[in-house]
Amino acid sequence: RREVARIALEKLMVDGRIQPGRIEEVVNKVTKELDESIMKIGDEAIFQLGINRMNRELTRLVGTLRYRYSYGQNVLQHSMEVATFAGIMAAELGAEVEIYQSNHEGDLVDRIQAAYGRIDGIVLNPAAYTHTSVALLDALKAVEIPTVEVHISDLSKREDFRQISYVRAACVKTISGHGLQGYLEAMDVLKELLTCK
Repeated sequence: RREVARIALEKLMVDGRIQPGRIEEVVNKVTKELDESIMKIGDEAIFQLGINRMNRELTRLVGTLRYRYSYGQNVLQHSMEVATFAGIMAAELGAEVEIYQSNHEGDLVDRIQAAYGRIDGIVLNPAAYTHTSVALLDALKAVEIPTVEVHISDLSKREDFRQISYVRAACVKTISGHGLQGYLEAMDVLKELLTCK
């Protein structure tokens, strides 16, 4: 909404016709243009990262990251850098990185089970399923693949119910509160673990 307001205000100031009807017209036009831009940015980012499948609402969410900043850094750019670094780290190990996202618990369970015998390590951000999913725990235990649990925010500083992590029992390490850098740290943990074998 801030970006819509910023662009609309700039257009109105250039135009000079700042009247209620004109404001509404410009805001509606800018909103439509920005929505189209957000989807295009999301599609481009997903393509660049080699993500095969992502639903349209999440693609839109990725696109909105272009307009968000955290600690002075563009969130989309930083996220893409983290994914690229993860790929570079994997390449150094002679490994491949697969990035997968789903809002559906069953999809995540299926993906973990499909990893059996073909994946050496898992970096998992189970998000809200951290606190509710015995199914993810069971899937991780069944495949016995070294897994690092990652959370962008520091769960220890959040609500009481977020202190419970079911998946932690099947993970070799939990990294919480290190932002997107936590994903790279998780790759380092797996690198150390797998190269020591």
